[in-house]
Amino acid sequence: SHARALDYLRQLEREIGMLAAEIGHGQQVTRMYWGGGTPNFFRPDELAGLAGTIRGLFRVRPGGDHAIEIDPRNAEPELAARLAAIGFNRLAIRVPDLDPEVLRAVRRPQAAASTAGFIADAHEAGFRSIGLELVCGLPRQTAKSFLRTLEELIAMGPTRITLHDYRHQPQRYRNQRHIRAAELPSLAELTSLHARAHERLAAADYEFIGAGHFARPDDPLARALRAGHLDWDCHGYSTQPESDLIGLGASAISRVGASYAQNLRSPDEYVEAVRQGLLPVARGIELDADDLVRRAVINGLCAAGRVAIESIEIAHLINFQGYFAAEIRTLDPWVDAGLVEVDEEWIAVTPPGRRYLRAIGACFDRYQRESVRRANVDPIL
Repeated sequence: SHARALDYLRQLEREIGMLAAEIGHGQQVTRMYWGGGTPNFFRPDELAGLAGTIRGLFRVRPGGDHAIEIDPRNAEPELAARLAAIGFNRLAIRVPDLDPEVLRAVRRPQAAASTAGFIADAHEAGFRSIGLELVCGLPRQTAKSFLRTLEELIAMGPTRITLHDYRHQPQRYRNQRHIRAAELPSLAELTSLHARAHERLAAADYEFIGAGHFARPDDPLARALRAGHLDWDCHGYSTQPESDLIGLGASAISRVGASYAQNLRSPDEYVEAVRQGLLPVARGIELDADDLVRRAVINGLCAAGRVAIESIEIAHLINFQGYFAAEIRTLDPWVDAGLVEVDEEWIAVTPPGRRYLRAIGACFDRYQRESVRRANVDPIL
């Protein structure tokens, strides 16, 4: 319903205004990410109006990292040029696969021609970074079929390619309930798919950044990795140093200083709260000292692939070896496999280990460990 969507857009603009009143007009914005699936559901003039609202209340830095997610199936002619005119300079394009059998299984038709045409338009419009986001582990997907898709996409000339793993949770996501679990690749098949994809992308001159991200050497993401400026936050990789993040819209997540907050998830509840003049925050958490030191370690491992033990000790006033004795022991299998190196000065992920940055970083995640422990304990009746 476009009418409902326009009402949502009006309330989103109202939330932006309320937030600006809270934190002060004229704050500098160094990056934007417009996501949520398909922002180009809205017409370019509607997107331009939203961008105008932001620029009227904040100082958006020219040349910052300003990205938008696009579904190429809904990309109208000249969309890329109009997005560039609005001020976007990076694109994230969702293409789960191009194999007809896989697309039929997930009920998501995707035309390679429309994707290629949009990417060509984006190159002509001067986008400095064009990323394609693929999904590994979809039903009827094989290493052979996925490599065919990868070949087609590499030929389109994106500057980034990201491989996301499919998570089958039909009890949580209604649009997965038609997917047959029996048609999903096995763990061995998925591992083979990843290995062959890594080989092919390396041969096509894409640098492996980590956590499924690949980038051409001239893409800002690859340059930031080489320069040691790559950052990691709750939204993934960033080419800018850590900064406050303001989430706007239904379910959006914010990080300000040592706190996190999330908006109401339901679009209807979000719209109603804003209509009543309320900031639509549903929940939040303020990090304690333990949270902060763990965040520093995890972010360091996921971004740079290494952590200087002394710098953590000085910044957080701890004895690293004693404080993280249990966590260091959980790294033993990774060390034995040659994926992590640990000594008195550093914890460093080796080049092969960068495939597993999330899992390695999770060794220091107290909440995740406690969640696993609770799941593995039988209830006492």
